[in-house]
Amino acid sequence: MDYDRFKLFVGGIGKDTSEEDLKQYFSRYGLVLGAVVAKDKVTGISRGFGFVRYANDYDVVKALSGTHFILGKPVDVRKAFRKHILYQQPFSMKFLEGKVQQNNGGLREMSSNGNIHRTKKIFVGGLSSNTTQEEFKSYFERFGRTIDVVVMHDGVTNKPRGFGFVTYDSEDSVEFVMQSNFHELSDKRVEVKRAIPKEGIQSNNGNVNVNVPPTYSSFQATPYVPEQNGYGMVLQYPPVFGYHHSVQAVQYPYGYQFTAQVPNVSWNNPIMQPTGFYCAPPPPPPPPPSNTLGYPPYMNGFDLSGTSIPGYNPVPWPATGDAAGVLIQFGKLKFDVHSQAHQRMNGGNMGIPLQNANLEQKSYNPKKMMKLQILWLALVLITVEANAVKQGINATIPALIVFGDSIMDTGNNNNLPTLLKCNFPPYGKDYPGGFATGRFSDGRVPSDLIAEKLGLAKTLPAYMNPYLKPEDLLKGVTFASGGTGYDPLTAKIMSVISVWDQLIYFKEYISKIKRHFGEEKAKEILEHSFFLVVSSSNDLAHTYLAQAHRYDRTSYANFLADSAVHFVKELHKLGARKIGVFSAVPVGCVPLQRTVFGGFFTRGCNQPLNNMAKQFNARLSPALDSLDKELDGVILYINVYDTLFDMIQHPKKYGFEVADKGCCGKGLLTISYMCNSLNPFTCSNSSAYIFWDSYHPTERAYQVIVDNLLEKYLSKVY
Repeated sequence: MDYDRFKLFVGGIGKDTSEEDLKQYFSRYGLVLGAVVAKDKVTGISRGFGFVRYANDYDVVKALSGTHFILGKPVDVRKAFRKHILYQQPFSMKFLEGKVQQNNGGLREMSSNGNIHRTKKIFVGGLSSNTTQEEFKSYFERFGRTIDVVVMHDGVTNKPRGFGFVTYDSEDSVEFVMQSNFHELSDKRVEVKRAIPKEGIQSNNGNVNVNVPPTYSSFQATPYVPEQNGYGMVLQYPPVFGYHHSVQAVQYPYGYQFTAQVPNVSWNNPIMQPTGFYCAPPPPPPPPPSNTLGYPPYMNGFDLSGTSIPGYNPVPWPATGDAAGVLIQFGKLKFDVHSQAHQRMNGGNMGIPLQNANLEQKSYNPKKMMKLQILWLALVLITVEANAVKQGINATIPALIVFGDSIMDTGNNNNLPTLLKCNFPPYGKDYPGGFATGRFSDGRVPSDLIAEKLGLAKTLPAYMNPYLKPEDLLKGVTFASGGTGYDPLTAKIMSVISVWDQLIYFKEYISKIKRHFGEEKAKEILEHSFFLVVSSSNDLAHTYLAQAHRYDRTSYANFLADSAVHFVKELHKLGARKIGVFSAVPVGCVPLQRTVFGGFFTRGCNQPLNNMAKQFNARLSPALDSLDKELDGVILYINVYDTLFDMIQHPKKYGFEVADKGCCGKGLLTISYMCNSLNPFTCSNSSAYIFWDSYHPTERAYQVIVDNLLEKYLSKVY
């Protein structure tokens, strides 16, 4: 998607509107970095439009959602596209967003000149039956001003049909939402496409004309993942419950392909029975006995749509990469077998067995089941009470909610298209069970340790964990993403989740709490939970070099501090009332900085970088103090710099032996993929080191910091 991510076009402004007017007006939506009014090069008169640049895309979304009047004049606000944008399909793919294409008599949806169809309307498929009109509208309004939003229902039963439509007032809003084909709504991944024009989808031979996007049945979900360069759809023609039509890409010709020949019909007219039906390869064998589930494979947390043809037990296609769950049908009963694991399968491996289950109704004894449930509940309550006494739960803190970078990331980067990952050994060697979970340490990280100190849990789950169940949300989550920062450019460089996008996920989190546990529980979490914000290291250590043409060291540190304050304000607007913000740390003293900038022999700290961290802290601390007085609730500045710096300068005082290099590898430049199980130099006793790799502390170092700071600052909150 070729648009300027943080820039807005403002059209229809008056000739007297100045750049200061633009900046002042749009500052109500967030941190404005600059504003420009376009003027005639000769006369210097305003051309009636201008541009505004925000610090992050979260503020861009907010600005796009409003109706705007500047100096009493209505103006048009849109995403700013770069001049060279062309709405053309890439050469290498036969299937694109909003376009369906096949070589041999396939389906097509394109404009006459071959470009992707420009439209103000989108189709959203795969909706959960629990998705309400309000939730549907609220989610898609973040991408632009909507004219019409509708979740489709059956005209007779009034049951949801599993899809809906959104009409925006601008084609640019559609381009904005289409930056991703997949979105998560109501705990389910949904697929978004440009709405098909009135003339519908037409086959090359004219046999099929369906003037509406495909209907997703209640038991089918969206097939394929984006990395496979292919998608699919399910078309409904009674009495066939559905057939799967694989839209094949150049390199990934997966799947069974079922085709039905049907007469041309118009929208809202009854669809007649198929006149012919065939499949390739031949139909799968009859279903297995009703007391077995078979071996459905997996795919990145999604379910894959299977055919539902009476008399057949659908079998998924061979998986060379990721596979998925599949519908299994037993007589008149249909069971949606969801993926039970999140893992990449090896070529030819069709999956692993699920637990056997007797699906016959006669095996279900309600009275016996109720007794078992009561016994199970009693055991759970006894266990919970024992754990509460053991851990000393503070009942006033229902949850811990964390935003930030790798210091607090417990696995959110695992499924991102980024090189900054650590879900492999020897990361996690001191984690319970010795597993590499995506934590940038040998064991647990501060988000885990603080959650344990609060009596919530021994570990804090990553929000992007595909196995997260609704009840797992109640004790809190971390949205932190390793490699991110307050500067949006930081996350963009590393292809991770920006802190501003973390706020969007937080809104989604609160919606899930409301949906599963009610408004009161959501209110309790917002008002009484402890919110932590931890960032700035990646901005200071890495992104500044890319921003040096715009800022000197002092002004960049101030920009980051102002961004942090703005983030806290936005978090407060969303309902958070007890917020702690970590200071910058002495990032100039991490082993990597010592190696690169500290001198070949001395390997001293990078003092200019530490000075930037101090400037950030000097700007942030009084600003948060002022905010604490201005807003209701409690807002804390948490000074981590002094504690960690003292540990580095006097390691033996805290029981450490090594402070200038990491445990993993040689500890000089080792981080992420360079810290791996093939490296023979990893130390055997990580607790003797302050740093695990060349950037991140060990669990023991984190424990010292948490023990020194937590009670001191929490006493001010609770």
